[in-house]
Amino acid sequence: MQLCTFCEEMKVVVPIEGKDGSVRFICEECAAHFQEVSSSRESSTTQEGCRRLFTGELSMYDPETPPTQPLPPRPEVLDGTTYKIKTPNSEHAFYVTINDILIDGKRRPFEIFINSKSMESLEWMVALTRVLSATFRREENAVFLVDELLSIFDARGGYFKPGGKRMPSIVAEIGDCLERHLTKTGVISSPEQEKRPA
Repeated sequence: MQLCTFCEEMKVVVPIEGKDGSVRFICEECAAHFQEVSSSRESSTTQEGCRRLFTGELSMYDPETPPTQPLPPRPEVLDGTTYKIKTPNSEHAFYVTINDILIDGKRRPFEIFINSKSMESLEWMVALTRVLSATFRREENAVFLVDELLSIFDARGGYFKPGGKRMPSIVAEIGDCLERHLTKTGVISSPEQEKRPA
């Protein structure tokens, strides 16, 4: 077993040679994900698809592909909700604000901001909010981001929220805030949220 380049977990991996000649290792789960992407780009095998992704022959995101539903310019005023995150891993609280835009009578997230007095977290907070906001504006349905964020684990082992719900990391709790927000605005239905394992 070896550390997967992408999910950073110890798993059975396969070697893939990169564009610079270096060898990287990817697990079967990540390889299957990349195969799904590469299959639409006429790649015949998982390993070949991964190799082409590494060498630049394929791209996970096609810049020529327009958003599924282009958003209008940002209005002067947006409605949003702010969620407070307080963890035992940080002296200061985190405040997650998600603003929505109304498209065809339906609300969808437009941007996200994370504020905290925790200066050591500033760099990753800015990076995360910019990536998430850009994804909100490009993707008509950003529900997949919830699972991506909830799967992030802290090396220190995570923590328990008041009430006993375990959070594997601060980033995962940001995903939990996003899930609550999408449920509140009707993007995710309550039964779907209840099905999610604790």
